[in-house]
Amino acid sequence: MTTFRISFFKQRQPSRETTSEPERRGSIKCPPQESQPGLVPCRQESLVRQTNDHARGHDILEDWPQRGSGLGRSSIRSMNKHKQVTIAQFSKVRRYAVDESTAQQSYSSKDRKVFQEEAAREAIRIRKLMAMCPHGYNMGGKATVYLIQHNLLSVEEMIGIENLISDASAKNSLIERRLHTALVLKKQKELQEQNEVDVDKLGEIARFRSSKNVERARLRALLAA
Repeated sequence: MTTFRISFFKQRQPSRETTSEPERRGSIKCPPQESQPGLVPCRQESLVRQTNDHARGHDILEDWPQRGSGLGRSSIRSMNKHKQVTIAQFSKVRRYAVDESTAQQSYSSKDRKVFQEEAAREAIRIRKLMAMCPHGYNMGGKATVYLIQHNLLSVEEMIGIENLISDASAKNSLIERRLHTALVLKKQKELQEQNEVDVDKLGEIARFRSSKNVERARLRALLAA
Protein backbone atom coordinates (compact mmCIF):
# COMPACT_ATOMS: atom_id res chain seq x y z
CA MET A 1 0.00 0.00 0.00
CA THR A 2 2.87 2.33 0.79
CA THR A 3 4.53 1.63 -2.53
CA PHE A 4 1.34 2.51 -4.36
CA ARG A 5 1.12 5.88 -2.59
CA ILE A 6 4.70 6.77 -3.48
CA SER A 7 4.20 5.94 -7.12
CA PHE A 8 0.96 7.92 -7.10
CA PHE A 9 2.64 11.07 -5.82
CA LYS A 10 5.42 10.66 -8.33
CA GLN A 11 2.90 10.57 -11.09
CA ARG A 12 1.17 13.71 -9.82
CA GLN A 13 4.40 15.62 -9.05
CA PRO A 14 5.10 18.28 -11.73
CA SER A 15 8.33 18.14 -13.63
CA ARG A 16 11.12 20.45 -12.47
CA GLU A 17 12.34 21.01 -16.00
CA THR A 18 11.64 24.52 -17.19
CA THR A 19 10.03 25.03 -20.54
CA SER A 20 9.96 28.18 -22.57
CA GLU A 21 6.80 30.21 -23.12
CA PRO A 22 6.34 29.17 -26.79
CA GLU A 23 6.68 25.48 -25.83
CA ARG A 24 4.13 25.93 -23.07
CA ARG A 25 1.72 27.60 -25.41
CA GLY A 26 2.24 24.95 -28.04
CA SER A 27 1.52 22.15 -25.58
CA ILE A 28 -1.98 23.46 -24.82
CA LYS A 29 -4.59 21.10 -26.12
CA CYS A 30 -8.13 22.19 -26.70
CA PRO A 31 -10.74 19.89 -25.19
CA PRO A 32 -13.63 18.96 -27.42
CA GLN A 33 -16.46 21.46 -26.99
CA GLU A 34 -19.20 23.08 -28.92
CA SER A 35 -17.68 25.72 -31.17
CA GLN A 36 -19.43 28.84 -32.31
CA PRO A 37 -19.89 29.24 -36.05
CA GLY A 38 -16.96 30.99 -37.70
CA LEU A 39 -14.49 30.31 -34.82
CA VAL A 40 -11.82 27.60 -34.61
CA PRO A 41 -12.14 25.70 -31.24
CA CYS A 42 -8.62 26.70 -30.08
CA ARG A 43 -9.26 30.33 -30.99
CA GLN A 44 -12.57 30.21 -29.15
CA GLU A 45 -10.93 28.87 -25.98
CA SER A 46 -8.23 31.56 -26.20
CA LEU A 47 -10.87 34.28 -26.36
CA VAL A 48 -12.72 32.76 -23.40
CA ARG A 49 -9.49 32.69 -21.38
CA GLN A 50 -8.72 36.33 -22.22
CA THR A 51 -12.22 37.33 -21.19
CA ASN A 52 -11.94 35.46 -17.89
CA ASP A 53 -8.53 36.98 -17.19
CA HIS A 54 -9.88 40.48 -17.74
CA ALA A 55 -12.87 39.71 -15.55
CA ARG A 56 -10.50 38.67 -12.72
CA GLY A 57 -8.45 41.84 -13.16
CA HIS A 58 -5.47 40.32 -15.00
CA ASP A 59 -3.79 42.03 -17.94
CA ILE A 60 -5.88 45.17 -17.55
CA LEU A 61 -3.41 47.28 -19.49
CA GLU A 62 -3.14 44.85 -22.37
CA ASP A 63 -4.22 46.32 -25.68
CA TRP A 64 -7.01 44.44 -27.34
CA PRO A 65 -6.63 43.84 -31.08
CA GLN A 66 -8.07 46.47 -33.34
CA ARG A 67 -11.36 45.65 -34.97
CA GLY A 68 -11.72 45.64 -38.71
CA SER A 69 -12.38 49.34 -38.95
CA GLY A 70 -9.40 50.07 -41.17
CA LEU A 71 -7.94 52.58 -38.68
CA GLY A 72 -4.49 51.97 -37.32
CA ARG A 73 -3.07 53.08 -34.01
CA SER A 74 -1.33 56.07 -35.62
CA SER A 75 -4.58 57.24 -37.22
CA ILE A 76 -6.43 57.12 -33.91
CA ARG A 77 -3.66 59.05 -32.16
CA SER A 78 -3.65 61.73 -34.84
CA MET A 79 -7.42 62.12 -34.50
CA ASN A 80 -7.29 62.49 -30.71
CA LYS A 81 -4.10 64.49 -30.33
CA HIS A 82 -6.03 67.77 -30.00
CA LYS A 83 -8.50 66.37 -27.48
CA GLN A 84 -6.86 66.39 -24.08
CA VAL A 85 -8.55 66.17 -20.71
CA THR A 86 -6.69 67.14 -17.57
CA ILE A 87 -8.03 66.02 -14.20
CA ALA A 88 -6.75 67.83 -11.15
CA GLN A 89 -5.47 65.72 -8.29
CA PHE A 90 -6.86 68.12 -5.71
CA SER A 91 -9.93 70.31 -5.55
CA LYS A 92 -10.70 73.44 -3.59
CA VAL A 93 -13.92 74.35 -1.88
CA ARG A 94 -14.75 77.85 -0.74
CA ARG A 95 -17.50 78.37 1.75
CA TYR A 96 -19.16 81.75 2.14
CA ALA A 97 -21.22 82.88 5.05
CA VAL A 98 -24.78 83.75 4.08
CA ASP A 99 -25.63 87.37 4.79
CA GLU A 100 -29.32 87.57 5.61
CA SER A 101 -29.58 91.24 4.66
CA THR A 102 -28.08 90.56 1.24
CA ALA A 103 -30.18 87.44 0.72
CA GLN A 104 -33.37 89.41 1.28
CA GLN A 105 -32.43 91.85 -1.50
CA SER A 106 -32.47 89.13 -4.18
CA TYR A 107 -35.46 87.31 -5.62
CA SER A 108 -36.08 83.72 -4.69
CA SER A 109 -36.96 80.96 -7.13
CA LYS A 110 -40.59 81.28 -6.05
CA ASP A 111 -40.56 85.01 -6.85
CA ARG A 112 -39.06 84.38 -10.29
CA LYS A 113 -41.71 81.78 -11.03
CA VAL A 114 -44.44 84.27 -10.13
CA PHE A 115 -42.84 86.91 -12.39
CA GLN A 116 -42.72 84.46 -15.29
CA GLU A 117 -46.38 83.57 -14.91
CA GLU A 118 -47.40 87.23 -14.73
CA ALA A 119 -45.28 88.10 -17.78
CA ALA A 120 -46.87 85.27 -19.78
CA ARG A 121 -50.39 86.40 -18.87
CA GLU A 122 -49.56 90.01 -19.73
CA ALA A 123 -48.11 89.00 -23.10
CA ILE A 124 -51.27 87.04 -23.95
CA ARG A 125 -53.41 90.05 -23.06
CA ILE A 126 -51.36 92.40 -25.27
CA ARG A 127 -51.40 89.97 -28.20
CA LYS A 128 -55.18 89.81 -27.99
CA LEU A 129 -55.34 93.61 -28.06
CA MET A 130 -53.09 93.66 -31.11
CA ALA A 131 -55.33 91.16 -32.88
CA MET A 132 -58.38 93.38 -32.22
CA CYS A 133 -56.81 96.42 -33.93
CA PRO A 134 -58.31 97.58 -37.27
CA HIS A 135 -57.13 96.01 -40.50
CA GLY A 136 -53.66 97.24 -41.40
CA TYR A 137 -52.79 98.00 -37.78
CA ASN A 138 -52.99 94.50 -36.34
CA MET A 139 -49.49 93.38 -37.34
CA GLY A 140 -46.13 94.01 -35.69
CA GLY A 141 -45.10 97.50 -34.66
CA LYS A 142 -48.14 99.20 -36.20
CA ALA A 143 -50.42 97.48 -33.71
CA THR A 144 -48.41 98.64 -30.70
CA VAL A 145 -48.26 102.20 -32.05
CA TYR A 146 -52.03 102.19 -32.57
CA LEU A 147 -52.67 100.91 -29.04
CA ILE A 148 -50.31 103.47 -27.49
CA GLN A 149 -51.86 106.35 -29.45
CA HIS A 150 -55.33 105.37 -28.25
CA ASN A 151 -54.16 104.98 -24.63
CA LEU A 152 -54.91 101.26 -24.67
CA LEU A 153 -51.33 100.30 -23.98
CA SER A 154 -48.27 101.93 -22.43
CA VAL A 155 -44.62 101.44 -23.25
CA GLU A 156 -43.88 100.35 -19.69
CA GLU A 157 -46.26 97.42 -20.02
CA MET A 158 -44.19 95.97 -22.86
CA ILE A 159 -40.78 96.35 -21.26
CA GLY A 160 -39.09 93.01 -20.74
CA ILE A 161 -41.71 90.94 -22.56
CA GLU A 162 -41.11 92.13 -26.14
CA ASN A 163 -40.01 88.64 -27.16
CA LEU A 164 -43.34 87.21 -25.97
CA ILE A 165 -45.35 89.84 -27.82
CA SER A 166 -43.62 90.04 -31.19
CA ASP A 167 -42.04 87.22 -33.18
CA ALA A 168 -39.75 89.72 -34.92
CA SER A 169 -38.50 90.91 -31.55
CA ALA A 170 -37.75 87.33 -30.56
CA LYS A 171 -35.66 86.83 -33.73
CA ASN A 172 -33.77 90.07 -33.14
CA SER A 173 -33.09 89.03 -29.57
CA LEU A 174 -31.64 85.74 -30.77
CA ILE A 175 -29.36 87.55 -33.24
CA GLU A 176 -28.25 89.97 -30.54
CA ARG A 177 -27.49 87.12 -28.18
CA ARG A 178 -25.32 85.39 -30.76
CA LEU A 179 -23.44 88.61 -31.50
CA HIS A 180 -22.86 89.11 -27.80
CA THR A 181 -21.43 85.59 -27.44
CA ALA A 182 -19.22 86.00 -30.52
CA LEU A 183 -17.82 89.31 -29.27
CA VAL A 184 -16.99 87.96 -25.82
CA LEU A 185 -15.31 84.86 -27.28
CA LYS A 186 -13.32 87.02 -29.71
CA LYS A 187 -12.04 89.18 -26.87
CA GLN A 188 -11.17 86.10 -24.86
CA LYS A 189 -9.16 84.69 -27.77
CA GLU A 190 -7.27 87.97 -28.16
CA LEU A 191 -6.32 87.92 -24.48
CA GLN A 192 -5.14 84.32 -24.76
CA GLU A 193 -2.96 85.13 -27.78
CA GLN A 194 -1.39 87.98 -25.81
CA ASN A 195 -0.78 85.62 -22.85
CA GLU A 196 -2.84 87.97 -20.76
CA VAL A 197 -5.38 86.76 -18.23
CA ASP A 198 -7.56 89.72 -17.37
CA VAL A 199 -11.00 88.75 -16.15
CA ASP A 200 -11.92 92.39 -15.56
CA LYS A 201 -11.51 93.32 -19.24
CA LEU A 202 -13.58 90.36 -20.34
CA GLY A 203 -16.24 91.17 -17.78
CA GLU A 204 -16.33 94.80 -18.88
CA ILE A 205 -17.05 93.78 -22.47
CA ALA A 206 -19.83 91.45 -21.38
CA ARG A 207 -21.30 94.05 -19.02
CA PHE A 208 -21.33 96.75 -21.69
CA ARG A 209 -23.11 94.49 -24.18
CA SER A 210 -25.65 93.40 -21.58
CA SER A 211 -26.38 96.83 -20.09
CA LYS A 212 -29.56 97.39 -22.13
CA ASN A 213 -30.97 94.01 -21.20
CA VAL A 214 -30.17 94.64 -17.55
CA GLU A 215 -32.03 97.96 -17.59
CA ARG A 216 -35.08 96.38 -19.20
CA ALA A 217 -35.06 93.59 -16.64
CA ARG A 218 -34.88 96.07 -13.77
CA LEU A 219 -37.78 98.10 -15.13
CA ARG A 220 -39.81 94.94 -15.58
CA ALA A 221 -39.09 93.92 -11.98
CA LEU A 222 -40.22 97.34 -10.73
CA LEU A 223 -43.48 97.02 -12.65
CA ALA A 224 -44.05 93.52 -11.28
CA ALA A 225 -43.39 94.70 -7.74
